[in-house]
Amino acid sequence: MTELLTPADRESFRRLVRKLGGTSALAVSGIGFDQPVSEVGTLRLGVAWSTIKVPIAIAIVKRAGGHPSASEQSLLSRALTASDNSAAEELWSSLGPPSAAAAAVRSVLASTGDTSTHVETRVLRPGYTSFGQTQWPLAAQQRFIAGLPCIPNSEPVLSLMQQVIPDQRWGLGSLGADTQFKGGWGPDPDGRYLVRQMGIVMLANGRSLAASIATMPGDGTFETGTADLTEIAKWLIAHVNQRVSPAECRA
Repeated sequence: MTELLTPADRESFRRLVRKLGGTSALAVSGIGFDQPVSEVGTLRLGVAWSTIKVPIAIAIVKRAGGHPSASEQSLLSRALTASDNSAAEELWSSLGPPSAAAAAVRSVLASTGDTSTHVETRVLRPGYTSFGQTQWPLAAQQRFIAGLPCIPNSEPVLSLMQQVIPDQRWGLGSLGADTQFKGGWGPDPDGRYLVRQMGIVMLANGRSLAASIATMPGDGTFETGTADLTEIAKWLIAHVNQRVSPAECRA
């Protein structure tokens, strides 16, 4: 497979990050299992925040044999299209006690090639979910999102990821109505926001790519973080569009 980011691209991304300020990173690959991941930037590890709702959703659909109940479908819709935390907590709790829920989500991650991520079961910060504080490396998240379209039970979840509400269609969500994505965001103990996303982007050449992006903006605010991710998403499309290989889902 052709390297998706050339040396010139990498230097261009570094210039973009210097212009934006703060710390950012991007991981990108084709669609499929074990796809080579191209990474650039220095923000390689952070808490998952609401991006972890996607593998939780897959665990729910998997348990339902691909046909979630009406009540589950409502919760899935709220959790994925509006990032509703109470809906996600209900879904998580329905998977069993924290250890069982985490095992179900780890199984989903492993099915896409992410075998290293530890799903958090402890409430590390009062007021925040345990699972949302999972440390999810950008490269591991990238393996998950690249493999997601290739696993059973993913279609209902990917469909909801295409229906994100307008207020959350920044970053990858700004790239068109066909984009399937999920964002996550929240403050560290000092109040500085991490803003991240993962998604499947349909390209003008008829192919698609998987991408994970993250930023800790210079001023630490959510608003600047979302604006920075939109700039990174635009950069992504301009630099890798024609180099993405066709989707390859063979194990």
